[in-house]
Parts: sequence; structure tokens; C-alpha cells
Amino acid sequence: MTALSVQPYTPADAPAWDDFVARSKNATFLHHRGYMDYHADRFADASLMVWREGELVALLPAHRTADGIASHDGLTYGGFLVSPRMTTPLLLEAFAHTRRMLAAQGVASFAYKTIPHIYHRLPAEEDRYA
Repeated sequence: MTALSVQPYTPADAPAWDDFVARSKNATFLHHRGYMDYHADRFADASLMVWREGELVALLPAHRTADGIASHDGLTYGGFLVSPRMTTPLLLEAFAHTRRMLAAQGVASFAYKTIPHIYHRLPAEEDRYA
């Protein structure tokens, strides 16, 4: 098991977020903060950043719902955006950390939708397995 941490996104993280989107296996233009923040008046952001030993390994575009969070209804597709070095065991661990963090915050539901594989730059369906 690796040392993972899941942290809420803040506007100060925008440069790191957009840099990661540009390098990820499965993100598209929809995941850039400029596009996502366009929806800020309709969706309360609850995006998350997953770090492993100081390295950003995944992002989760998300927003608050009545009883939890969703992997962003303001976007056509959502789900974890992952680094080119993502593995299935690491994403399983990221899901587990995310679930624990959300449960500790009293989040009752987590609606998750994946990114269709046709938009992936590299194979990235670790989340479907998870």
C-alpha cells in the first residue's frame, strides 16, 4: 500500500490541475478548469485531487448534490482523470481513500460516471474495474 492523500480542489490548484489534464491518459478539454468553472453558478464544486508521496496521480471532477457528490453533471462525462503511470491497484486504493474521506465528511452518496474509452489518449479503464 502506498501513501495516498485525497484533497479538495481549491482555485489556487488551477495551474496544477490544468497541467495534469494536459498530461493525463483520459482527460479532454472539458476537464480544464476554465471550462468547468463556467458551470460554477449551477454546480457547487467538490472536485478532488489524489496525491501519492507528493506526486499528483489522479483528479476527480465533481460537484455537490443534495446528499453527496457526483462526478460532474456539468460535463458530458466524468470519472477519475489519471496519470500515464496509473495502475489498477493504485486506482483501487484511490477509490478506497476517496470513499473513506467522503464518509468521514458525512457524504451519503457518490454518483460516478466513467469517461468513454474513445476519448482516452492511452488505455485508461482502471476505474471500470474498480
